[in-house]
Amino acid sequence: MESIQLKISGMKCGGCVNTVENILRNADGIENVSVNLVSESAYFEINKKYIEIDNILENLKDNGFPAKIYTNDFSKKLNKSELEKKKKWDKQWQKLNFALLLLLFSVLGHLAEGGFIKLPILGSLLFHAALATTALLFPGREIIVNGFKSFLKNSPNMNSLVALGVTSAYITSILSLIFPASGFPCFFNEPVMLLGFIIIGRFLEERARFQTSSSITELLDLQPEMANIYLDDNQVKAIRVQSLKPGQNIQVLAGDRVPADCVVIKGKSYVDVSHITGESKPIEIKEGDTLSNGSLNLNSTLMLNVKKVGGDTTLAKLVNLIESVQSKKPPIQRVADKIAGKFTYFVLLLATGSFFFWWKGAKQIWPDLLTNVNHELASNLNHTLHSSLGSNADNFLNLAIQLSIAVLVISCPCALGLATPTVITVASGKAAKKGILFKGGDTIEIASKINRVIFDKTGTLTKGEPFIVDYKNSNDNLFLLKVSASLESESRHPIANALVNEAKNQNLKLLPIKNIHTESGKGISGELNTID
Repeated sequence: MESIQLKISGMKCGGCVNTVENILRNADGIENVSVNLVSESAYFEINKKYIEIDNILENLKDNGFPAKIYTNDFSKKLNKSELEKKKKWDKQWQKLNFALLLLLFSVLGHLAEGGFIKLPILGSLLFHAALATTALLFPGREIIVNGFKSFLKNSPNMNSLVALGVTSAYITSILSLIFPASGFPCFFNEPVMLLGFIIIGRFLEERARFQTSSSITELLDLQPEMANIYLDDNQVKAIRVQSLKPGQNIQVLAGDRVPADCVVIKGKSYVDVSHITGESKPIEIKEGDTLSNGSLNLNSTLMLNVKKVGGDTTLAKLVNLIESVQSKKPPIQRVADKIAGKFTYFVLLLATGSFFFWWKGAKQIWPDLLTNVNHELASNLNHTLHSSLGSNADNFLNLAIQLSIAVLVISCPCALGLATPTVITVASGKAAKKGILFKGGDTIEIASKINRVIFDKTGTLTKGEPFIVDYKNSNDNLFLLKVSASLESESRHPIANALVNEAKNQNLKLLPIKNIHTESGKGISGELNTID
C-alpha cells in the first residue's frame, strides 16, 4: 500500500466531501480515505495492483472535482503554495467585486422603485432582468454549471441547491415578464441577491483557509532560499537550496538558517532550534553534532556537511505531519459529513413536498386562503418587486411555485460541512505555533476531556523567551541596563533580545558601538561611545 495525498478543487460543502469519499472508497484497492474540506485535500492508501492513480484522478474530474497529486518536494511546495494562493485569491476577489457591484445596483433599484431615488430606469423590470441575467452568466456561472453537473451525476450538493433555486426563480420571472397574464411572480432580485451572498461566503471561506494555514506558511518561511557551498578550491558559492545534494559542504554564517539536515564538521556556535524542541534557550553546537533544517545560527560561522535535503529533512516532515493532522477527521466531523451528504436529498424532497402540498393539499385545508388576494390579471402588470412572498399568487399553483423555490433558496448546508474541519485546522495550526503537535483531529476532540496534565520537565513551562525580571547595581540600575543593552543590540541571542526589549520599555537611548567581539560560550565584549 502506498500513501497518496491529493489536492482537490470543486468541493464546497459536506455533500461534496461525502461524494468524493464515496468515489474513493468505491474504488478497488483504496483504504483509509480521509477528505478535508478546508484544506481541499484527500489522504488515502492505494494498492496499485488493483487500480492506477490516473483512473482515480479521471473519475474525480468526471464528477466535477479536478484533482492532482500533492507534491512532496519541499522546495516546490514552498514556491507553488504562494503562487497558487495568490492566483486563487485574485480570482475570488474579482468575482466578489463583480457580485457586490450587482448587489449595489439591485439595492438602488429597490430605492428607485420606492421613490427614494428619482431614476425610474433603475426600478424597471427590464433593468432587474438584465441584472439577474448578468449575475447568472458571470459570477454565478461556475456555481450553476457545477451544481447541475452534480445533480445529473446523482451527487447533488450545495451548488445544486443554489443552481435549482436561482434558475427556478429566474425562469419564473422571465415567464412573468413575457407573459404577464400568467400571474407568475417576479423573482429577478433573488438570483442577484442569493448569488451575491453565496460569493461573499465563498470569499470568506477562502480567507479563512489562508489564515488557518498560516502555521504551515511560517514553517515554510524557515527554509532559506540560498545556500553557500564550498567549491574544490575552498571558495564559497551561493546556490539555490533546491540544488543542494547530500555530501556537499556548506557554510552557514551567524544570523543565517540551516538550509538542510547537516552535521557540523568545523566551528562552534550557539544555535536556536526552538522550531523543533520548543526551547527558547539556544544550544551549543560543536564538531560532530547534527543540525536540523530551519535552525538559526546565532553567533559564529559553521562548516556543515549536508545529510538530507528537500522532502527528507526534519522541517519538511514536520510540515507534512501538520498537513496530515488537519486531514484526519474526528468522530463528530464524520457524522457532520454524512448528514451534509444526505441533506441535499432531504431539501429536494422537502421542496417537492412543499410544492404538492401548497398546490393540492392547501386548498383542501384552507379553501379561502387566497380570497383576499386581488385576482384581477391587470394588477399583475405592475410586477412589484417589494411584494411579500406569495402575496401575488392568484391561484394555488402560483403559490406552490413561489414557496417551493423559497425552500431551495434558503437551504444551503455549507456551515454544516465547514464548521468542524475549520475548527480542526485552526486548532492544529495554533497548537503547532506553540510547539504542540497532534496526531489527528480525533486526538484534538479527545483532548477536550483532559482535566489533568503531568509534565516531566519544568524547563519547558516558560513563556517561550527570556525576559528581564530585575537588575541591581550599586550606583545606577538604568546605566547598567543601558550599557548591557547597547552591547547586545547587534546580537541575535535570546538574552540579548531580552536586554534590548527592557531598554526600550525604559525608553533608554542606546549608546553607539565602537567595536564588538563575540566569543562562543563566554559572552560578548566591546567598546561603546559614551558621549551623547
